[in-house]
Amino acid sequence: MELVAFDRATASKIFDKIFHAMLNKKEITVYTMDREYQDVIMDAPELYLCTLVSKADIILVNKLSEVPKGSANRLLFATSYLVYKENRDAVGAFYWDRGHIKIEFSRQRLLEKSIRLPQSFDKYIKDDTL
Repeated sequence: MELVAFDRATASKIFDKIFHAMLNKKEITVYTMDREYQDVIMDAPELYLCTLVSKADIILVNKLSEVPKGSANRLLFATSYLVYKENRDAVGAFYWDRGHIKIEFSRQRLLEKSIRLPQSFDKYIKDDTL
């Protein structure tokens, strides 16, 4: 999916807010193979692109084929509903659905990764239906 400049800037801010809510750190390193999302992460004020999966705080995945080898049990965040549903390490997703931004987190997966989101995120947390 092509992100126009406005959407890219918006996506950078949204990822920054989501990832800082997930991790209690000032500077967060993100690994992603997707070129477009690399640019989005580089635009975010306190997110830093990381080239090593092992050094990343969060792995951002757009397609199932992009899930890095050796990332089992690592913290994944998806940019597609399919990756979110299919990969149990993906605690949440931020994606577009028919032109609308969707954000969703799995209550069970957040618990498994010991992540507590601020109350302002409650409306995005769903009980797993898997």
